Amino acid sequence: MIPFIIGGLIAGAVIAVLMLKYKDILNWFHNRVPLDKDHVGVVLKKKLANGEAKVLKVGFNTETNEVEEHELNQAKELDDELESKPNSFVVDSETFA
Repeated sequence: MIPFIIGGLIAGAVIAVLMLKYKDILNWFHNRVPLDKDHVGVVLKKKLANGEAKVLKVGFNTETNEVEEHELNQAKELDDELESKPNSFVVDSETFA
């Protein structure tokens, strides 16, 4: 079910940025998703053939199994910290501890 949900989200609007930084992703979650026992953030990133990257940020409610927030970015460049992260990773309350 998650791939179907993610596929539907990718079809939405894309916010283009020159450089996407890891701290910007953390700020996005901090401001929009209550990262607690019932909520996690998921980040998916994909390098495109033209050298740019798409990054999908999803705020997921683990209690209801619903996506509550999402944003898709296309960036010309990722900062070193974000570049070093795996293609998918979780942001949760421990990330900010």
